[in-house]
Amino acid sequence: MLSFDEKQFTEISEDFFNITKLKINLYDANFNLVCAPATHAPFCSVVRKNQELTKKCIECDRYGLGECKRRNKLIIYKCHMGLTEACVPITQDNVVIGYLMLGQTLEECDRESIERIVSDLPSKYDKEQLRDALSLMKPLSNRSLLSAARIMEMCACYLWIKNIVSVQQSTLQNNILTFINQDLSSDELTVEGLCRRFNISRSLLYSISKKTLGMGISEYVRKCRIEAAKEMLMRGNVPIYRIASDCGFSSPSYFTKVFCEQVGCLPKEYPQKYKDLPL
Repeated sequence: MLSFDEKQFTEISEDFFNITKLKINLYDANFNLVCAPATHAPFCSVVRKNQELTKKCIECDRYGLGECKRRNKLIIYKCHMGLTEACVPITQDNVVIGYLMLGQTLEECDRESIERIVSDLPSKYDKEQLRDALSLMKPLSNRSLLSAARIMEMCACYLWIKNIVSVQQSTLQNNILTFINQDLSSDELTVEGLCRRFNISRSLLYSISKKTLGMGISEYVRKCRIEAAKEMLMRGNVPIYRIASDCGFSSPSYFTKVFCEQVGCLPKEYPQKYKDLPL
């Protein structure tokens, strides 16, 4: 889970704006907006009055963040309305923990193309209001925009170095392990489910698992389920189907298959085998 000092981040965002006249927001590793001291530019405020265009704006944000994640570096791209946006990853121990996004920027060369996009919109949109809002935006040169994006990269490094944005891995790993062991039958005990539950990226979950457990999280969950099954088998009066269900296996046959692979015997053979083990 992303941890950040909202007051300090807001101050840095304001400093960035004072220098560049551009605004930045903070996203977590799963592309969720977690701190937004920036307000939308006039043009984007009008765009987002429409539900269909708002949906496209959100899709553009996720596209940009997705490309930033895939390339693991600063990216600059055009939104669906022709404005320029940029985002950069924030990393901790070489793992992406969040993103900074700079959005809603008008480049000098793009005004005419944006006006064409507005003109091509269906008649149900308020084109005059969009044109008026666009006229309020101060254009930037490509050089100025690139400089601002690079300053944003520096801000991303500064946020981590000063511990303004971080992931508290020790607390997070304890929460993950507690969650796994309190309900081994939960459908959320997958990589995707745990990432969604704790609002973290796959890479961060993998990093925590390897450092803490020495294995992948799926392997750890399977190990916990087998150990719980062993305990239930030793009671001697719990049916296999119940053990499979309570320990999170999709069926008794799948449980038997995994148990044989991990332990080397059938579940029903385990109690006797355990008793025969030397002390």
